[in-house]
Amino acid sequence: MYLLLLLLSFLPIKRHDYHVSHTNMVVEEKTIALSIRIFRDDFEEALRIYRRNPSFTLDISEESDAAVMAYFHQYLKVKVNNRQLRATLASSSEKGDMWMFVLSYQSRRPIQSVEVYHSVLMRLFADQRNIFKLLFLPENSEHYFYYVKDAERKTFRRN
Repeated sequence: MYLLLLLLSFLPIKRHDYHVSHTNMVVEEKTIALSIRIFRDDFEEALRIYRRNPSFTLDISEESDAAVMAYFHQYLKVKVNNRQLRATLASSSEKGDMWMFVLSYQSRRPIQSVEVYHSVLMRLFADQRNIFKLLFLPENSEHYFYYVKDAERKTFRRN
């Protein structure tokens, strides 16, 4: 038994030493498209805790999509012109050890300002970093922000 445990301890474990997500947002007239890439293992761990379901795994299903969106509605919030918008999931896909989700938002009025609250995975990992890029069209005005704990909210305005 001890020999088996010793041998198992030498097997490689797939893991990464950093906790990061990458988010792109494009704002045009009354529409926002947002894509976010997240490490699968980190996000599944967060969703297991959030849903209180230790066996939850991400997959392409309505149940998984509902869990993802419930999490995003709490930890990835978007306000436009001081009004909270609710995202819809446009697509989800898996590539290697990453998941990518594409969300869309619709505003009733032309978008002048966007406030983003981005605390994805921050309650789980003290070293979590969320890299964010925003592009206003048609101006091609780019904005970058690095979300960290205690700096989870940022407002962007059209030029």
